[in-house]
Amino acid sequence: MKSRDLRRLSGAKLSEEVLTNNTSATSGIPDMAAKLAGLGAKILIVESNLILAGDPSSGVTINVKAIRETMILSVYRCAKAIVNFASDAPVKDILRSQAKVTLTQLRGISKEACGLKCEAIMALAVANAAGILPKGITATDITDAQNLVTLFNADKLSPEEKIQLKKAKNKIAIDTLDDIMLDYLPNSVDTLVDTLIISDKDFYDLYYQSRRIIHVGQGTTRITYTLMQGANPVNAATGAIENKMVLKKPRTKPYPVQISSPEGFIVHDKLGTGLFDITIEKEGYVTKVIRDKRVKLGANLPLGDIQLAFAEIIIPFGPGETLVVFFPDSPQWAIGNTINVKNITTGDAISLPNTYNADNENSPYSGTGDTQLANGQEFTALITAGGFKPYMKLFNNSANPGVIRIRIS
Repeated sequence: MKSRDLRRLSGAKLSEEVLTNNTSATSGIPDMAAKLAGLGAKILIVESNLILAGDPSSGVTINVKAIRETMILSVYRCAKAIVNFASDAPVKDILRSQAKVTLTQLRGISKEACGLKCEAIMALAVANAAGILPKGITATDITDAQNLVTLFNADKLSPEEKIQLKKAKNKIAIDTLDDIMLDYLPNSVDTLVDTLIISDKDFYDLYYQSRRIIHVGQGTTRITYTLMQGANPVNAATGAIENKMVLKKPRTKPYPVQISSPEGFIVHDKLGTGLFDITIEKEGYVTKVIRDKRVKLGANLPLGDIQLAFAEIIIPFGPGETLVVFFPDSPQWAIGNTINVKNITTGDAISLPNTYNADNENSPYSGTGDTQLANGQEFTALITAGGFKPYMKLFNNSANPGVIRIRIS
């Protein structure tokens, strides 16, 4: 595969990654899930055909399980279109009986039986293409499903058939990639993302950042990752990156700081070859530095999930003072987290901080449902739904100042 096509494939995969990692931004678009699944199927066709063509530049291995599931979903769409068309056809009973199948049936039968059934359905789809196209699928959908069936059944071919298949595979890969670049992304996916230009400009810009990589036709080094705290994504954290292979002091113009999406996703692109350090920061979290990530020109380095830890919180308080410790938008104050609170006041004067949950910012201390800590005392508890309220507050029930430390995990 030519370097230009490798860049196009890499750009298409980045667009898929951006969409996959930002589903909250696109969840209000009814067709987006289907379009994203279609994009994934096309990328799978390109990569798998490159492997069968003997192209080592693809850098991936055949994923038979993924091919089977993607084939089943693609063929099932064609089968539904055939059944819908059969309602209008003279031979409707025959067509319907031949094409009627469920996802459970296709997933539950053997590999050989699944391949044969899908092959038979696609033969019906091709024979009745003119009739089924108005029934919710396109000619490209039929072609993609056929390619997936051929990929899935490739191991059953004779040696002579495999030689012929190998010759055709590179063309299938390039043709499918052309379809992604020239039709599917601009006419199916981009148009849906365009609807978010006002309502979610941050995601709109992030998506088109990935698309620009394709349009400029140049190689780019990228590093991608997702920020998590436990099972929860970390939104609006910053990721700053530095190339340690640039020896000039000061270093060349710094790379722009990126901000994580609601799903915690960050892309650093147009980096060039380098050895990179990444600094991740957000208020309320421990700063994390990821060092010595080496990337070659034109490559993509996915770092996967990166876990962030909540920072230790130190809160001084005055005599008789009432403070809000956590507000409703505090990520630490969440059901399922474990909280440790310790009175770390030093000296002989005793402070008596009371922590309590509150319905609003101005809720007064009532003397019930609280935990009082003398100097040096601490408690650890799981934040549960039963006792959870939007605010956590502190009331110092003494005439002496003090300090508490809060850790949440």
